[in-house]
Amino acid sequence: MDAPPENCAKRDPKGFYTKAIRGEISNFTGVDNSYERPERSHIRPDAYRLVPVDCVEAVMRGLV
Repeated sequence: MDAPPENCAKRDPKGFYTKAIRGEISNFTGVDNSYERPERSHIRPDAYRLVPVDCVEAVMRGLV
């Protein structure tokens, strides 16, 4: 997925981003651990612009 951490935090139903920001979870990608994009990716849904169901559909289309 390609989405900024702020967008991920808004969609986080379990509150992991909030816990990571408070320091309750360490080494959390996008908070205190950097995210490195793969050099090559065959499927890369734009989670910044798409709703989750559309991301899933993009992944499924890419797998076929």
